[in-house]
Amino acid sequence: MTIISKQIDYVYQLYLLAELTKEGFRVSGRNFRKQVADSIHIVSVQGGRNNNVLGPHAGSFTMVAGLYIPALSKIHMYEPNKKKPSVHECYLSEALKCGKSWDYKWEIGHSTDIDQLAHELLDTWHIYGKQWFLEFSDPKNIIEYFIHRRHFPMAAASYNLMLGNVDQATQIAQKTYNESASIQPFIINWASRNHIKLNTAA
Repeated sequence: MTIISKQIDYVYQLYLLAELTKEGFRVSGRNFRKQVADSIHIVSVQGGRNNNVLGPHAGSFTMVAGLYIPALSKIHMYEPNKKKPSVHECYLSEALKCGKSWDYKWEIGHSTDIDQLAHELLDTWHIYGKQWFLEFSDPKNIIEYFIHRRHFPMAAASYNLMLGNVDQATQIAQKTYNESASIQPFIINWASRNHIKLNTAA
């Protein structure tokens, strides 16, 4: 483990670890998971991609929130339920905002005030993390996210189908089929698996 990796671990372990544990999250390395109704809330502290090439005393990290919905994954890709999903397996996931931008990363190095950084990480959870999960407790916001923030209409179709909104799911799938030739094979397979009738005539 590199010096930077140890520093990142120390930062989240200082305050965030105790707070998330108190709120019911289970810890596994830098990942925290909490079962909420039929979904899993995930918080992940992730080191920067270039940490291994920046030298032993410089790096960055971010905190990512993810919402894993097993029923959605099964409808969309016929994936089995995962007991310990990662944020990369979530159809909804974003780096948590720190009053700056959605892709903000914290820089860390030998001169970093670790205690201040640890407090900032905890504040980010309280201000943005909880709000993120609250926002996506509303199905309307999840559909909005898929269509407008992720530009992922077929996930919106799958989510509507999960909710029992067959007509809306069919409309989204048909529109996507008509406008996106590159994913038509996927849509045909999706429709067949989920017993959805689409007009695929040329």
